[in-house]
Amino acid sequence: RLPQTGRTAGEGQSPGELVRALLAEAISTLQPVVQELEGGIVKQVAEVVTPEFSTVRGILPLYRFVTNKPVPTNPSDYVQASLRPIAGLRDALADTVAADVAAGWVRGAVDAAAEEFSSQASQLLESTR
Repeated sequence: RLPQTGRTAGEGQSPGELVRALLAEAISTLQPVVQELEGGIVKQVAEVVTPEFSTVRGILPLYRFVTNKPVPTNPSDYVQASLRPIAGLRDALADTVAADVAAGWVRGAVDAAAEEFSSQASQLLESTR
């Protein structure tokens, strides 16, 4: 508990100090809400991207079937489909939140998607042993 000084809140503070103090309090109050919102957004985008990685399991059989053909020069269909929700998130955030916040959310979505891709690829490799 703070000691009683007999002054009311803001008394003796310049307007700038008072505004800074109020903003600091608002930031500390809103930070958990923003983090929860960020987690929810990243999770939703990752959930949309994840099903596209199920096609990773089909790479080996497809490769075995078409080994007499040249190596593809374009990415598989799942790549574009997987990146579309992430690009959509990036575009939606462009004019909505600060650039560093948007970059963090997009990075989180990419990280979650990459983690799922890694898991699917690892399962594929394990199944070939």
